[in-house]
Amino acid sequence: MAEKGLILKSMSVEEVAQAARLRNGNILIVDCRPFLSYNTCHIKTSINIYYNHIMSRRKNNCKISVYDFVQCSRKRDKLLNGHYNSVVFYDQSNDDIDSIPAEDALYRVLNLFVKERIGKEFFVMKGVYNMRITLDGRIKRL
Repeated sequence: MAEKGLILKSMSVEEVAQAARLRNGNILIVDCRPFLSYNTCHIKTSINIYYNHIMSRRKNNCKISVYDFVQCSRKRDKLLNGHYNSVVFYDQSNDDIDSIPAEDALYRVLNLFVKERIGKEFFVMKGVYNMRITLDGRIKRL
């Protein structure tokens, strides 16, 4: 997957919802879908970071940081202060953590978090493509 020695786990949507309640805001949910998909519907507390292949090519010429992607200043400050121990990533298609393609946005975003040492635990939310996220941010199984 990403860096050697990285332990990447999967979580169901229900497990993420329970963890978000229990961890009192100490979990960051990252939506790795394109902005239009995110803007149409997303998990209410998630942030959108879509790191496409064009940005990946430009990265060679300049340093791109996770902080450059985070629009919400409150969440950016929390990231800078090490508030989030757990980070959960999701997109519209990846479910198997052992076979996320290197050219995938989720893979690139995960690598940014690992390289910048943001978070201690990393998860991929499984089963998202079987879900419908309502306009109020609730998740319903199809």
